[in-house]
Order: sequence, then structure tokens, then C-alpha cells
Amino acid sequence: MAESVSENMAESVSENMAESVSENMAEKLYLFHKPSTYKCKQKVTDLKAQGTPQVKDKKAAHAASHATSESKSPMFLFVDSRESAEIVVSFHSLSRWFEIPINPTEGTKGGKPTSHATSLEASQSQAPLSSPPQEYPAPPPGVLTVEPYSWNSTVFNKPLLTLKTTGVKGALLCLPEGRHVLKFTMEAPLGFHVDCLSNTPFTFADEDTVMSLVEKESFRFIDYATRTMKAFGDMIKAFNDDTSFEERDHEFKQMLCPAFDGKPLDNRMPMETFLHAVVTGITAAHGNQVEYPVWFAWKTLTMGLSSTQFHMPVIAAPTNPRPGEADKVIASFDSPPEREPSLEELMSAVKIQASWRGHVTRKMIKAREPGSPLNESAHTTLVNSWSLLENSLETVGLSIFKSIIQKELDQLERYPFSKEEWNFVSFADHQGQYADTPPQTWFMLFRGVFGCSEPTFMLPKVYSGLPTCFVRVIDNDTYQEVPRIFHKITPHYYLPNRNGYTIIAESKSMLELVAGSKWRLRFLTSFSVLPTIRGELCATFHVREIKDYYIPNRDDVVMRYKVHITEDHLSTIHFVASKSDVCIQLSILDNEREMLELEGIGQIIVPAFVFRRDRTLSDPIVVETAQPEERKKQPSPKPTSTPAADAKKLGDSSKTKPAEKRARRLSTSGADKDGKHDGRQSNDDDEAHKFVIQVKVLRKSWPLTPVQWSFVEAQREKERSEMRVTEPDVPAKPTAGAPSKDKISAVKMLGKKGGKGAAKDNKPSRPASNHFESSQAHWVMRFYSDDSTKDEVDLKKDMDRIEEIKATKRAWEDAEPGRAARAAESRKKYIKDHSVRAEDETGDESAASDTEGRFDDPSNDPPVQKQKEFLQPIDTTPFRKNYIGNGQHLHLDEEVKKQLEERRVLEFNRYREWREQILKDREEDKKKRYQEKMKQVETCLHLQERLDAARTAIIEPREVIRQRILEAEKKRQEELAALEAAKEKEKTPKSPKGKKAAAKRK
Repeated sequence: MAESVSENMAESVSENMAESVSENMAEKLYLFHKPSTYKCKQKVTDLKAQGTPQVKDKKAAHAASHATSESKSPMFLFVDSRESAEIVVSFHSLSRWFEIPINPTEGTKGGKPTSHATSLEASQSQAPLSSPPQEYPAPPPGVLTVEPYSWNSTVFNKPLLTLKTTGVKGALLCLPEGRHVLKFTMEAPLGFHVDCLSNTPFTFADEDTVMSLVEKESFRFIDYATRTMKAFGDMIKAFNDDTSFEERDHEFKQMLCPAFDGKPLDNRMPMETFLHAVVTGITAAHGNQVEYPVWFAWKTLTMGLSSTQFHMPVIAAPTNPRPGEADKVIASFDSPPEREPSLEELMSAVKIQASWRGHVTRKMIKAREPGSPLNESAHTTLVNSWSLLENSLETVGLSIFKSIIQKELDQLERYPFSKEEWNFVSFADHQGQYADTPPQTWFMLFRGVFGCSEPTFMLPKVYSGLPTCFVRVIDNDTYQEVPRIFHKITPHYYLPNRNGYTIIAESKSMLELVAGSKWRLRFLTSFSVLPTIRGELCATFHVREIKDYYIPNRDDVVMRYKVHITEDHLSTIHFVASKSDVCIQLSILDNEREMLELEGIGQIIVPAFVFRRDRTLSDPIVVETAQPEERKKQPSPKPTSTPAADAKKLGDSSKTKPAEKRARRLSTSGADKDGKHDGRQSNDDDEAHKFVIQVKVLRKSWPLTPVQWSFVEAQREKERSEMRVTEPDVPAKPTAGAPSKDKISAVKMLGKKGGKGAAKDNKPSRPASNHFESSQAHWVMRFYSDDSTKDEVDLKKDMDRIEEIKATKRAWEDAEPGRAARAAESRKKYIKDHSVRAEDETGDESAASDTEGRFDDPSNDPPVQKQKEFLQPIDTTPFRKNYIGNGQHLHLDEEVKKQLEERRVLEFNRYREWREQILKDREEDKKKRYQEKMKQVETCLHLQERLDAARTAIIEPREVIRQRILEAEKKRQEELAALEAAKEKEKTPKSPKGKKAAAKRK
């Protein structure tokens, strides 16, 4: 529809309209584009349903609208071009829909229908003339936002284009050359329509379609890798020309290691990676073995480019070579010698090897000299070998640059294709299905363990259609969670570890039931190896639910449960308190040593924790190699440190498990690639484990009302009765209030009943009841296990302290039969003799009335109850110091005071003598240290004098000899100077005037 409208509008407008309109005549110039003139045209339309029922509940309406907005995934535009691209974007927003109401009784006259115009005129004629015209509110506009997008980044970029309109609006989107991924976000009241037109090929589709295109290399990346390989080929072809070879070599190195911001790149690592890949390709092209001329030619070439020596398997020469080919002989031994070589043989071998290396190195240097026969032979061999790779230059070049970027990702920005390769993505999908979930329930979609064979920069992403779904990733070695931003996990570097990483997708249902649907997990990475799932992703869980009342105590412990296992068990724990704002702390203890600690408000979720079984010397060691698919999985025997009853109960069920299930679970624990283990885990493997789950209340944040305190007292009375060893003569009457309930059930996510032996194995700490008082302070803990490993774990309340007290009471009773009865009788007699009846006072009545007024106020202390009888206070005055009763203190006489004074003086004198002795010792020590210091100084001076004397004894003869030599040299220099002067005199001729003057003088 949009195309036909725009075509008609384009035909009605003249092409020369823009030239004829003057700038002074119009403020705006509207341009209409004809879609048929563009090579690539794509569009998308979305209309919202208007017949949706109204939701009265605000929370449900908000959740429904949020789910609708989330289910509409944005669109993506993918462009990959070597030239700049211009894309016309047209946005149509449907912001208002006019409907004229028609009265069915007035719509017909005499059984004949009337037109809308007639009914409208009639309604207007019947309306009063003074009525104002009906005004409609301004419609909300639709918004289109275009922004750059990358799956491996959490940074939101500035939008490239924003269109806001209530009708139709368009714009021209200009993109430079290269690859671009743009995210289109459209919002409109009733619906929208988007048209994209361009002469440059592009793709405008959903995320899955664009993701398959982003997984491929960009055109600029392919072009750059191919040109680099061709530059290397040109360098090989110019190997016999010195000038041309240097130019090609410089051009090749500039492309392989370009400069960035005026700083050249260290080309050692890229050059080694490049040459290693080329040599490997040449070797594979020659059938994994090359002849000696090929080996020698490539050794000569790589010697000038890199100092690293690359191995190329060489075909062995015959044992009796022809004359002149002795340098081609390469000895090969099929098997090592039976005896160890002697020292002389080793030295001879080292000398031969050194001579051989020197011979080959000198030969390579000669082969690099242009014009020599060796250079021509090496050039011909290199050209012939390179011709084998010319058909696969693109593949080899891409693999080389991927290896370089993978080793040094921070150097990606040096290359011209870095701006488009930052959103390069490779991914792997895993799919499954979750079951129906009742309202207001926390649940897991799936849980699994994955491992990395090398450092991996990765982002896990889950597609489920649930607005409250988010992902957690936990390191199983340290139990640290990968950082998240607003419940969304961020890209992270995952290092190889021992026990892998646990990934969990969790969600919470709102006010309505969540129907079962499919989920999809996607691992996204750029230039790294994708992680490998260990075993399978589990989507069916076995849930043990434990519910009990909160009984305050002096240690603020809410619950303690022991965990018995027969195999290494991966679990998730969810603890919920009935008070939503209580501060709680959950700890997992191993032999009372804290392994994990989490704090929360109202609830705590332990995403993943691996309970380790006890190791024995006979257990096989499971070691993980760098390749996860080549792991060897071995079953492990049952632990010997488990109690006999638990071992018998849990061992029978574990015997029927398949071996492959146990092997899959054991694959979660092993060694990392370097064989290094976590210190905490390695120490735990050598000792017996005793795991306890403990929850505490922090900062006194769980106060109780008086009604709840009375219920707590009733529960405490029951606990006291359970701790009695002998039954009393008169049974206690049951107190008012509902009994407590310790419910341990094994159910699945759908509420189905678990195994038959679950209720039998877990005995409640208190007698179960058909009714649980939800109005009282209580808590619920859910323990999630894989459905295939539910029989490997058992939860029991920690009754060690109670059993210890009972054992002590039994020992007392066995040693003295009837001791408990006599103690009870003695207590009754003491209470009867020392109890006093309380008197009624008006003050107590007023206090009671004030307490009734604050009856519902919660408090951390139990309410004070008025007692009819109480025990008389114990008189402690005989046990007080210097007190004789009736407020009188005991006074000391003069003799006693004198003795105390003498004792005090004696103590002072002893202290003074001790102090003086300490000061004296310190002073003597100070003098001794000073004497030692002076002795050291004198020793140093003596040594210095001896050194000076020895130096003088050496220097004096040397100075005599030196002076003698200097004098001889000086004398020789004077003789030479005199001789030179005489020679100069003889050479100088005398002038005639001089001769006449001399004759006259004579």
C-alpha cells in the first residue's frame, strides 16, 4: 500500500519542481522518492490488535504491556559494501483511528438502511446550534530510532537517526564504506510501517537473519587479507632482485604490521604467526613432506624475516649419495640406539651439529646474494612452491589474520578493517523447553556446565519471551558470579579452570500462570573458540522443599541442615522467609569451615554449588585435556566415610544408574589445561566432607508479634519435651496453637509427586501436621537437583547438638539410675518451699492495659507476662567482699592495715629493684655495643692500612719502571727532534746574497 501511494505521489510531482521553487517562496522542500527506481527495497509493518480485553489489575496490566513490548524484537539493518551507501528510511506512524458511532435504531428508516452522511446530517440538525464542536486530544507520535549495534558490547552509541511523527516522515541515512549493523527501534500507538530504499545491497530483517550474515568476514577484511598474501607473493617473485626485493619486503611488512598513531608495531608476533601458517600450508601442499631444495629455499627466506626457526619435515636422502650431493644427506634413525651414548660420542655429536649448522647458515647467506647460482635455484623453488597456494590465498590470509587478532586483540585497531570487525560474531545455539509454572513462583529454565579450553571473550544470551528472565554464570572454582548490569550479563573473559562454569537461566512468574514454551541459549564470541557444554543442559529438576517455623535463639540461627551425597552433586538453593524485609545470611559449611556466604533481604538464591564427595586412594583420577570432546570419563566408587545407614539407603539407588550418567557428572571436576588446581578444592579432596547449610538472621531484623511469641513458646516447649531422656510421670498437656511442620517433599516443577522413598528417607524433626500455620513466622528452602541425580543427595536436619545432649543425659542416667527422677523431685520441692505468691497492684493493671494497647507491635524480645508465683531472690550478701549485712561494711583494724601496708611496700621495693636491674643491664649492654663498634672501626682502619701498604708496595716499583720508560722515551724524542732539525738545515739552500755577505766578512 505504501509503495503505490508513494509512486502516485512521485508521478504527480514534476522532476524540475525543486529548481523552479525559489528560496524566498518556500521554507521547506519536500522530496518524493519512487521505490521502483531503487534496486533494493525492504519494508516491515506491524499493527497492534485493538480488541484486547481490559485488565483491571495495574500490576497485571503493566506486566502484560511489558511482555508485549519485549516480545516485539527490534529490526536490524546490515550493510557491507566497499563504497559509501545512501539508504532512504521512511517511517509511517498510525497514531489515531477515527470511528463514527452509528445508532442501530436510527440507521434504518422503514427497514431501509441509511448512509453515514445522512445519519451524520440528521444528528447535526438535531444538535443544538450553541453546542461547541467536539475536540480530540493530540495523538501521541511514533518514534523511530536508528543506532549502531554490537552484540559483544554493552555501550549504547549515539543514535544516527531519529524520526518522530504522527504521520509519515523520511530521511536519508548516509553510511561510509565498510560493514555496518544498525538497530531499528520503532514505537507507535497503533502501528507502524517502515520502508528502506537504496541502490546498495543491504539486509533489513530480524536478529537471527542478520546474525548469520555478521558471522561471515567483511569484504574489506577479505580484500585486505588477499592483498597482503599477494604482497608476500610479489616479494617471493622478486627474491633474485635486490632492489625490488627490498621494496616488496617493505610493502609487505607495512601491510602485515601497519603503524598506528605514528608508532610502528612490533612485528615479531605477527611475522611468526604469518610465516608459521605459510610454512604449514606449503608443507601440506607438498604432501606433509618436502624435499631438501624446498626446505632449503624456505629456510633461506624465513631466515631474513624472522629469527624463529620453523620445522618442515624433509624426505630423507639415500644412504649412498652421489658425489657433490653430500650436503643433501640427512641421516634418519627409525629407532633410538639401545645403549646410552658415551660422553665422547655426545661431544662428537655436538661438534658435528655445530659444523652442520655453520655450513647451512653460510650456504643460506650465499643463497640470499642476488645473481648467485644458489639464489637462482632458491628463487625458482620458492616460485614453484608459492604457485601451490595461489588458489587459496583468501582462505590462508583470513586464517592468518584471525590468529593474529586472537593472540593480540588490542592490536585490531591498527588495521583498516577494525571499524567493522568489532561487531564480528561467531555463535552456537542450544535449545530446550521449560514446563508450565504456577503464579508467583521462582523457577529455572535450564542449568548446565560449560568449559573453555583457552581464554575466551564471550557473551551468553537467552531467548525465552519471558520479561523477568535473566542469566547467571558462576565460576565453579571460586563460586564468584560474572558481573551483570541491570540483570543483564555483560561480555566477560572466561579463563580455563578446573571445574568449569555453571550457567543458569531463571525467571519468576507474575500473577498469572506461565505456559510452557521453548528457550534458546546462544554463546556469542568474536575471535575466540566457543565454549563446550559438559554433558547436557538440564531443564527438568527435582525439588526438595523444606518448610518450618522460625524459632529465635541466642545465635540467631534460623536453620541448619546436613547434606549427604554419594557423588559430586551440582545443586541450586532457594531460601525464602515469610517476612519480606528480613536480612538473612546463608552459609555453606564444610567441617565448620565456610565455603560460601551470601546475604539477602527476604530471600537468597545460591545459583550453583558443587557438593564434593569424599575421595579415597582407590578412586580414579579424572583429568581434563584441552580438547573437551576427548575427555575420558570413569565412574567413581561410593565414599567410605558416609554413615552406614545413609550409605545403605543411598547406595542401593545409585547402583541402578547408568555408567554414562555418572561419567557425565564426573566431567564437571577435573584439571585445567595447565594442570593447575584451585587450592581450596585440592585441599578438600584429601579429607572427609561434612556439608551443612546454615541460615542466620542479621541485625535483629526479624521481630515477632506477641501472638507469634506465644506460638514460639509452644514450639520451644515441644523441643524441650523431645530432648527428655525419660518420660515424666504426668504427661504434659498439649498447648494451644497449631503444631509445627517439617515438610520435606520431592516434587517437580509442575507439582508432581516425587520418588516413593523420599518421604521415608527424610524423617521430620517434629511430628507432621495436616495444617501449616502460614500466619506464623516461617521459612521455606527449596533444593534443586537434576532429575537424573536426585537419588545421590539427602537432606537431614542437623541434630548433632541435641543428640550429644541426649547422649550425655543417658550416660548420667546409666551411671546413676533414677537420677532424672530425683532431680525432678528436688526441683519441685525447691519451688514449693521458696515460691511466693504475687500481690495484685494497680500499677500492674495499668501496665497490663498499656501492653494490650501495643499488642500487635513486633519486638525482638518476648513480652513480659505477669506471673502469679515467683521464687524468692537468693541472698548473696554472705558471698560479698567486706560486707556483713544490713548495709554495713567490714572495717579493718590497725594491725591488719599495717600488714597490708608492709606487703604493698614490699611489692613496690621488688618492682624498684627489678627496674633498676633492667636499667643496669641496658647500660652495660650499651657499653658493650659501643666497644664492639669501636673494635669494628679499628679493624677496618687496620685493614685499610694494610691495603694501602700493599698498594704502595705494588705501585712504587711500577712508578720507577714508568719513570725510566718515560725518561728513555723523552730522550729518544729529543734525539729524533735534533736529527730532524739537522736534516732540515741541510735541505735549506743558501741565497747568493748570503754567500757574498759571508765572503765580505771573511
